[in-house]
Amino acid sequence: MKNIFLIFFFLSINAIGQAVEVIGFSSKQPVSFASIAYYKKGNIIAGDYADKNGKFNLNVQDFEMIEISCIGYETKKINKADVAKQVFLMEVPIDLNEVVINSNATFDIGYSKSKRKKINSRLGIGKLSKWQLL
Repeated sequence: MKNIFLIFFFLSINAIGQAVEVIGFSSKQPVSFASIAYYKKGNIIAGDYADKNGKFNLNVQDFEMIEISCIGYETKKINKADVAKQVFLMEVPIDLNEVVINSNATFDIGYSKSKRKKINSRLGIGKLSKWQLL
């Protein structure tokens, strides 16, 4: 009876302190600083984040599900029983709108006020009417 208790004790410690690695599905690279939320009965009970190598430990004992998310990746919810040593997140492309900056504004450069096109010509850039962020 004592041996059975010790076996269950060590198995439960292994499951609680399990190391998990978060990896991008297509790139096969670690997902640095992914957010981890622990849920119980639909409510968040704790939070954590992965390190720069995409690794974190399951330190919370009493949870039903975890949610792993990161900018540029699809959020994934995993039941406690289904948590593996590696979790793959799908990459999601992020579309940004075009940004246009007009160069006719004046601004203070510390010692005088000048128009942007005059400064551009001093730097050898030439006269630009619009800048676009690509």
